[in-house]
Amino acid sequence: MIILKCDVCGAELLPATSFCRQCGSAITASNVQSPSEAPTELFSNTAGGTTTQRLDPRPTRPDRRLHRPPGTMAVSSASPGRRKAVVGGFVLVFVIVGILTTVVIMKMRNSVATSDASALLYPGAQTIFDMTNTDGSRAVQLQTKEPLARVENWYQTNLKLSKTVRLTSTSVVMKKEKVTITLAEEDGITNILLKQVP
Repeated sequence: MIILKCDVCGAELLPATSFCRQCGSAITASNVQSPSEAPTELFSNTAGGTTTQRLDPRPTRPDRRLHRPPGTMAVSSASPGRRKAVVGGFVLVFVIVGILTTVVIMKMRNSVATSDASALLYPGAQTIFDMTNTDGSRAVQLQTKEPLARVENWYQTNLKLSKTVRLTSTSVVMKKEKVTITLAEEDGITNILLKQVP
């Protein structure tokens, strides 16, 4: 095998090349056995030359919007930032709705508790104390000069009590759902103790 060297820099030439890979000089015809790198041929629009034809551009992949199966919906390719914004918006709406629902439920409970408490007060009775705790429970003490039997009859008629227990001839405990009513008569005065839990 013959080793060819560049005439300019003396570097070893690779077979079937037409320039030196070291210095870039063209290889003379004496050193070239079979040139594989011929100069680029220019195409012209002259009568004897070959004309270049312009190709119509074609997509490299099918357009999914045009070729989706019938009955399927197109899924928009939204950016991740937009998706996060939409999800964040939905979460915010749910949080606001939850807060508003909680506020409405609390107001309804308070209004029901207030209306129930006012319905429990014996008409014409004097309020001795009325305490409402932070947990929503309430204790009220009333006094009236009405006899025990009349006060008990009023509560039985108006409140539809679920349970009544007579402790003594002068004391009665009555219950309706979350309300306990204790009646006790002493020296012609009937004491009424109302306890309401949330």
